[in-house]
Amino acid sequence: MNVLSIFGELLYYILSTIQYSITVMWDITVKYGLNPQYAYKQFITPSKSFLLFYYNLNNNVYINIFMILMPVSAIYILYKNSFEMPYKFSKTIIKFMAAFIIFWNAHDISYIFLKTSYVFYNYIYSMNHNWYGLIYNNLDVKGKFLSLFFSGSMFFAISILFGILIIRQAIIIFFILVLPLISIFLIFPDSEKYVFKFIRMFFEVAFFQFFTIMMLYTLTIFSNDFFLEMGIIYASAIVPLYFVTEMFQLFRAGTMFPFFGMSFDSAILGNFDMGSLLNSGVSIDQNLSGGVYDSEGIKY
Repeated sequence: MNVLSIFGELLYYILSTIQYSITVMWDITVKYGLNPQYAYKQFITPSKSFLLFYYNLNNNVYINIFMILMPVSAIYILYKNSFEMPYKFSKTIIKFMAAFIIFWNAHDISYIFLKTSYVFYNYIYSMNHNWYGLIYNNLDVKGKFLSLFFSGSMFFAISILFGILIIRQAIIIFFILVLPLISIFLIFPDSEKYVFKFIRMFFEVAFFQFFTIMMLYTLTIFSNDFFLEMGIIYASAIVPLYFVTEMFQLFRAGTMFPFFGMSFDSAILGNFDMGSLLNSGVSIDQNLSGGVYDSEGIKY
C-alpha cells in the first residue's frame, strides 16, 4: 500500500465522518432548534421554577429599583424644568402610567409576542411531517477534495443555523427577565425611544423563528439537491436578520458578520458603507435620503 492509497483512504473516512455528522447535526437542529417545544412552548408555558424566579425578581428586586428611581426621576425632571427646557407635566404622568402598566404586565406582553408568533410558526411547521429526513447527503461531485469541501460547508451551514436558533432562545429568556426592569426607566425624560426600541427588539426576536421556518420549508420543494439545500440553510440562518432591523444592527456590529460593517474610500463611490447598502441604501459622503439636493449635496 503506497502513500497515495493511504491518503485516499484517510480522505474517504474523513468524508464519511463529515457526512454522518451532517445527519446528526441536522437531527439536533430539528429537535432542539426547530421543535416548537423548545422554540416557543417552553416560554409560553414556562416551568414553575422559572415563574417563581421571575416573580421573586419582580417583587424583591425590581419593585425596590422602581421605588428608588421614582424620586430620582422627580428630581431630574425638576432640574430640567429649572435649568433646561420645561418638561410637560401631562407627559410625565403618561410616562409614569405607561411604565407602571408595562412593569406589571411585562409577562403578559411577552406571552402575546411569543404566542402570536407561535401560531404562524406552527402552521408552517405542521405542513411538513418529516423535518428530520429533509437533508440529502448524496453529493455527486468528482474528486474527494471537492466532496470534502462541500460536505464541510453543509455541516458549517447547519451549525450556524443551530447556533443562531439556540442563541435566540437564550435572548428570549433575557428579554422576558429584563423587560420589567427596562420599563421602569420609562419614567425618565427622553427615555421612551430606548424603551420601545428594546420592546421592538423583543418582538423581532419572537418572530425571527417564523421567517426561518418559512425559508426552511422550501427544502421540501428542492429536496434531493445538495447545493440548493445548502444555500437554503445558509439563507434561513442569515436572511431573517434583514426582517428584524433592530437585531440586524447588533449582528452587523458583531464579529459574526464583520463584512457588513465595513466601509472604504473609493474614487468613484466616495465613502462606501456596506452596512448601509444592505440595510437600506448606499451612504456616499452624505446622507442624501429624503428631500431634494443640489449638485454639491446640500439639501434645499
